[in-house]
Amino acid sequence: MIDQWKMTAVNVHDRRMLESVLAAKPAGDSQLWVDSGYRSQELVKALRERGYKPRIVFKAQRGTKLNARQVQLNPAYSLSRARVEHVFGSMHNDMPESVMRCVGKVRAQSWVGLRNLCYNIKRYCYLATVAEV
Repeated sequence: MIDQWKMTAVNVHDRRMLESVLAAKPAGDSQLWVDSGYRSQELVKALRERGYKPRIVFKAQRGTKLNARQVQLNPAYSLSRARVEHVFGSMHNDMPESVMRCVGKVRAQSWVGLRNLCYNIKRYCYLATVAEV
């Protein structure tokens, strides 16, 4: 379910918005699943100080291989992260309009918010149907 989101210009990387979207302290599960583009010592330290358990995929550097622990953790991290990516895939497949046809930031935010709401309703209806069976 999508419970928080922020909209920015296209040139702003998701990583810059991560800390503003996250709560000051995690409620419930404190694991944070993100891809290798978010990995930095500063971010990992900041997340741990706030009580999060960062599960960030490791990326090998040129000329350097991943150590055995990193090789072991990457598939587990990627498996969980792939479930998050399925949200975006589902939105792309089920709501195929890929071009936002509106002018202005307020209208664009409304469009994205409605799209997120549609996904949540679809997901809720699916879960309710599965629970009945």
